[in-house]
Amino acid sequence: MHLKKGNVIHGKHNMGTLGNSLSMLKDPAIIKFIMQGVLFTLIISVVAVLLSIVIGTMLALMRNYCTGKKTGILKVLSVIYIEMFRNTPLLFWIFICVVFCPIPKIMDRPMFGLSSVNNKLLFKAAVALILYTSGVIAEIVRGGLNSVQRGQIEAGQSQGFNMLQILSAANRYNGTGAINVSDVFVLFGVAAMIYFVINFSLSMTVRSIKEKKGVHRRILGRKKISSWNGTCEYAG
Repeated sequence: MHLKKGNVIHGKHNMGTLGNSLSMLKDPAIIKFIMQGVLFTLIISVVAVLLSIVIGTMLALMRNYCTGKKTGILKVLSVIYIEMFRNTPLLFWIFICVVFCPIPKIMDRPMFGLSSVNNKLLFKAAVALILYTSGVIAEIVRGGLNSVQRGQIEAGQSQGFNMLQILSAANRYNGTGAINVSDVFVLFGVAAMIYFVINFSLSMTVRSIKEKKGVHRRILGRKKISSWNGTCEYAG
């Protein structure tokens, strides 16, 4: 009985402690602090992802296609960058940037609802993430480029296009005179719809033929059974 009473008292104490903790959420200052943290995270994520995609794509192109005598140094630099940042932990670069990264004057003031101190940390954290993530994205992009058959690249080169023209000539065939991010989704989306219509139509046609053959076989089977029964009756 003593143990049960002790458990009940302990449970009430825990509930009281939890209630006190939840009561903090009624404080506007606490809510503001949490929302500032959310904003801080969102800004870092968006900036790091966008810039990492741009820098990573450039690094991938340099590593893959800067193979000439004049551009070979770019390939070497991209390899050094990618391998250095991919094979070291992110926490290491966060520490380096927090300690050594210089802060531009534009970040030394309140912005985005954040204080100048927070904006300084925001800049340093974003730099660390961009440096690290660019190397990772570069290898992802390079893997996609390497999946393209060499014959397709050679086809463009045989027409007199250089590598930049081969990779960025979407405006030559999309009819808009400009290159849009959504072009690839529209083109492949339409192609997917066309293939779906063709394949679905063929599938329905084959299914219909199979059903007709099945009906025909059942009719022939019944006729054979009837003729066999008739033969048996005649023989009897």
